[in-house]
Amino acid sequence: MARISSCSRCGELRRYREETTEAQIEAKLEEFRRQFDVSPECSAAELRRAAQTSCALDRLVAAHQLGAMAYYYEGQPGNEYENIVTSVIAGNSLLTARGVPVAGECEIKTPRR
Repeated sequence: MARISSCSRCGELRRYREETTEAQIEAKLEEFRRQFDVSPECSAAELRRAAQTSCALDRLVAAHQLGAMAYYYEGQPGNEYENIVTSVIAGNSLLTARGVPVAGECEIKTPRR
């Protein structure tokens, strides 16, 4: 049975993000290019930020053997966690495609059976 958890582990996700290596980011960027039709308007800095967060999300899911995840963010503008939550979409999409549905505020997703 898959574990389902809410993403109340922001500090852990932040630490995983900080520990992400350049090689992991480059591999994730390559995965983005294979899986998504990346628009030329996407800045390299934003893609790297999303790749770094995606790596951290992968690690969080693996560490806790999550079968699904939900997240909600409410905080002060300009803080470190805002930086994370505004860069989760690509990683969430990859996780959902791999059978680990990720729901944001007001979404409901169920794992495949």
